Amino acid sequence: MLPNESEMWFGGLDEKARTEKILGLEFATTFFNESSQIPYSSYQIARTRLAQVCQCTDGSVLPQREYVDLNPGGSGHWTYRLFVQKVDPTDRRPIADPDEYAYALLNPLENEENLSPKYIEFLQNLPDRQRKRFFEGVYVPEVEGALWTFDVLATSRIDTKITNLNGVGVKALQDRGVLPQMSRVVVAIDPSGTHGEEDKRSDEVGIIVAGRGYDGKAYVLSDKSCRLPPEGWGRVALNAYHDFKADRIVMEKNFGGAMCEYVIKSIDPFVPVVEVDASRGKKAVRAEPVSALYAQDRVRHVGVFPTLEDQCLNCAASGYLGDRSPDRMDALVWAITDLMLTEAPAMVISDQLLDALRSSPRPRW
Repeated sequence: MLPNESEMWFGGLDEKARTEKILGLEFATTFFNESSQIPYSSYQIARTRLAQVCQCTDGSVLPQREYVDLNPGGSGHWTYRLFVQKVDPTDRRPIADPDEYAYALLNPLENEENLSPKYIEFLQNLPDRQRKRFFEGVYVPEVEGALWTFDVLATSRIDTKITNLNGVGVKALQDRGVLPQMSRVVVAIDPSGTHGEEDKRSDEVGIIVAGRGYDGKAYVLSDKSCRLPPEGWGRVALNAYHDFKADRIVMEKNFGGAMCEYVIKSIDPFVPVVEVDASRGKKAVRAEPVSALYAQDRVRHVGVFPTLEDQCLNCAASGYLGDRSPDRMDALVWAITDLMLTEAPAMVISDQLLDALRSSPRPRW
């Protein structure tokens, strides 16, 4: 309650159950914050509540107004279609009252005196699509026929303040009820020919940690991708395997053949490793079933993964249209495919562990 007896109501619109709570209320003014996280259907429900008539002390009526803010995403987002193109986001027809919709674009340089030079420099050096969004403050054209869209990825996130969890972080979120318990966790690797940080021309080694919750959804937990020599990326993957208490490591076998498994087994011979074959053809063919799971709200990102998501946004049905190789996206595809699109795995035992079990003394009963 404010001094003039007006009231403010705060609520969430990111989930259906939370959105339904707004029904039965009326407002004279609405403010949609971080609208990249708000589905258009929820926005439409909230708009029906802009119905309150307030008479001011001078006898005038307070104009009913709504305000929307966001970090602009892709040009397919409903805010771009509604406020910039002035068309209905669902059927693309021109809206009946275009003069009632206006927009303004702001970027960090317009607030430079309140920001640190280091922060400005960081934003300037982001990859192209992210720089346009977070530094220039403009909508980014979406790839024609993209398998993922800004809208889908934005609504898939659990919490935008989380980045790259570790095992302890996962447990903390589970204790708070933010994350379900995981029935399975995998570390997926998409290897490259990198020799290390100095080899900037090489692609990175994609390393993604993901799990399947007991709620039936997949959760992307961490992005451990790196540009390190084999012994280096092998240890990164194994550290992730132990930290997240994963069930196995999944990796593409086409690049380097048995080399990848050898890298892992030479460091830890007892880790279960499953190789997947990339013989299905184009990356887009392998990625399509995974992107369909996103569209069905069956995959969640636990936080923000800018580079991974940028690669997803550049993958279209016609192929990958981004720079270099989509190493992180490929690892994501291997992880989600293993968790959600294959039969429940049988127990995997390494050859070394089997030999050790065979040679160990049998217990006496």
